[in-house]
Amino acid sequence: GSYYLEREGYDGLSHRRVAMVRVPSSDITLRVDVTSALSSLSKNKRRKIKRHGDTPPVEVANRIQELCRQAVRAYLER
Repeated sequence: GSYYLEREGYDGLSHRRVAMVRVPSSDITLRVDVTSALSSLSKNKRRKIKRHGDTPPVEVANRIQELCRQAVRAYLER
């Protein structure tokens, strides 16, 4: 299904990296945990992304998109 990636950031409760994804067919916003996509990066690079809002490398961005796609698919199939 289609979706809109509204924003990425850190969840204040779990302190994990999340992506906010809006599903247009139901106006639902999903929180997708994308911490696993960043695990391949060094601790220093993860900190720079968090602190300065740097963009992640292409392969990490692709993995985040894939995690979002899987979450939307799972939501629509339930």
